[in-house]
Amino acid sequence: RRRSVGGSGTTSSERQRLEPVPVAGSSSGVEIENRRVHRRRRARGIEADSLVRSGEQCGTHHCSPLVRTPDNRERRDVTERKRAEAEREALRHQLEAVTSNATLGLFMADEQHRCTYLNPAAQEMVGYTLAELRDRPFHEAIHHTRPDGRPYPVSECPIAGTIERGVPHRGEDVFVRRDGRFFPVAYAACPLRRDGRIVGIVLEVRDITAEKRAETERADLLEREHRAREEAEAGARQHHPVADGRGRAGELALIRRAVGHAGRARDEGGGDPRFGPPISPPRRDPRGS
Repeated sequence: RRRSVGGSGTTSSERQRLEPVPVAGSSSGVEIENRRVHRRRRARGIEADSLVRSGEQCGTHHCSPLVRTPDNRERRDVTERKRAEAEREALRHQLEAVTSNATLGLFMADEQHRCTYLNPAAQEMVGYTLAELRDRPFHEAIHHTRPDGRPYPVSECPIAGTIERGVPHRGEDVFVRRDGRFFPVAYAACPLRRDGRIVGIVLEVRDITAEKRAETERADLLEREHRAREEAEAGARQHHPVADGRGRAGELALIRRAVGHAGRARDEGGGDPRFGPPISPPRRDPRGS
């Protein structure tokens, strides 16, 4: 390990290389250049120029201001930088925990559609690791073939088109696992922007194999129920015509009853002019039998 000299944080060779030298045309160039550097450091706290032995001017950038210690040495205060680094590291760990424990597959690709990130759920979903898919076109890896075996051109892929269109897109499609098996997915694709320019895409994927299977089973059960009901009704009409006749008679009775109610309502309301005056029931002769 190289030892620093004078508590400056540089080795002896680096210190010699960066040592200010006299500027041409000045008898006291070292003092003038040192004062110039010191003034810039104190005034700005972030920039300083040094003249190295090769004759080139070296510009340095300080992220935090310099402070002077009791022994008249300059030290760099890195408290704020360390705090910012700690906050960034904590945020990185939080994001990693969220993506690693998410049940949805998360994919990221650059503007050339090359994979740059897969979370564990996505890796389990497609059968590839991040190392295997890194810098490989996303469509070429898991979206290259239709379920009927026809090729799926990237120009027709709505997910890849999200980068060109620059708008989010949701839908359902079929992906291809590493072993060649197809599986249905629901996805949401959103473009990534940096400084107003699209630099990639983030894709959220959910495997809906179980949902599609449940929908198919439910449709089959409904079809079987409908078919069984039709067969039962046909058998009842064939073997029990009386029962079928009673059913029809019941329907006619309901119709007659509804007609009777309508007629009474018409009589009580003065009759309907379209059907003429209401018909009065015949009067019974009290002397007759």
